[in-house]
Formats: sequence, structure tokens, C-alpha cells
Amino acid sequence: MLHICSMLVRLFPEHLHAVQASLSHIPAIEVISVDPSHSKMIVVLEATSQSALLALQEQMNAMPAVVGVEMIYHHVDTVDSMEEKLP
Repeated sequence: MLHICSMLVRLFPEHLHAVQASLSHIPAIEVISVDPSHSKMIVVLEATSQSALLALQEQMNAMPAVVGVEMIYHHVDTVDSMEEKLP
């Protein structure tokens, strides 16, 4: 199974670029959007299990500059169906 989810990351404004850089080094996380004026970013995570997603969420929450991480969307599918060509 392939789990894909998006999360809202709230953080202290003075650490925005440091958190963005740290997250960019985690292969399963992609920073999609950054809003410096509100100290928020949207990230997309991909993992093979829900427990792996939760571990990534906990890893982000454990960062000292992160205030909180909220799940926005979660989709589960098989890898085969994700690779099917659309008509």
C-alpha cells in the first residue's frame, strides 16, 4: 500500500528556513508551499504504512522550532493502481 498525505506545519517564524532545510533532507517529505507571513508550510508525505506516516509526523513535531503538525488529507492506494495510466 502507498499512503500519501498532506500536513500543515506551524513553526516559529525565525526558524522557517532552518525547518524547511531540515525537512528537505527527509526523502519521504516534500515541502510544497511556504507562507513566511503566517509561519506555516504545507508538506506532502509518502510512506508504505500509516505507522510510517505517524512516525514522520512525530519526527516533525519533535523539532524544537515546530509548534504543531496537522494532517490535512490522507489517501491510501495500491502501488499498482497508482502506476496505472489514465484513459
